[in-house]
Amino acid sequence: MSIYHPPYLKFIKNERKTLEWLMNSPRIGNTFPNIAQSASNSYYNLPSKDKDLLQADILFKSKFELFIARENRNVLIILDVQVRRSFSISNYVISIAENSKPPYNLIRKFHFDYCRSYDYKEPKPAYHLQYGGIETPLLNEMGISTDALTPWLSNPRICSYPMNLALLLDAIFCEFISDDTNAVVGTSEWRDFVKENEVALLRPYLLNMSNFINGGHTSNFLIRDCLYGKQ
Repeated sequence: MSIYHPPYLKFIKNERKTLEWLMNSPRIGNTFPNIAQSASNSYYNLPSKDKDLLQADILFKSKFELFIARENRNVLIILDVQVRRSFSISNYVISIAENSKPPYNLIRKFHFDYCRSYDYKEPKPAYHLQYGGIETPLLNEMGISTDALTPWLSNPRICSYPMNLALLLDAIFCEFISDDTNAVVGTSEWRDFVKENEVALLRPYLLNMSNFINGGHTSNFLIRDCLYGKQ
């Protein structure tokens, strides 16, 4: 699967572009100011020159409230993104707390991972979604324990598609429908922004998967084998 993933420099340049877009978007700044500020913090921690990005890490953390209309209550969304150089780590984590002020009650935690190489000792999908898991930097800062989610159990790791910051935010906004999220996802500028990221990350993945299905797919090399990163 690694052959379908953008090279690190191309990927991080796109994430830097996303951070710049988020911090400069008037709509994001007005509706979700914490996201805009977090994007600004992460953007200015990245090198300004492309040649230095290969040695850089993407670190993004943010928290913001969203309203669940059908339950008539707010939840606190906590995002932790860590992409370390050469994809040695690539985690996009969504945590959800039931209350927006301490003491926090963690009720959900999901993370999207990218594993660039196949591990014969512990096979896992190259792109996968996990529930639970260990504490992330922002959860640690906020004093939120993951004990209630039984973090020692890593399985199952569910096959997923490639993830980046723009697609992660779009997934959250589309799932938590409210006046605030509709004010973002319903706009042409947001849809254009998401399309750019779909083209950058999802289109090559889906095209290559289609080529594999139409060509290399046999009983000796299943779609499942491909998704697990076997070459």
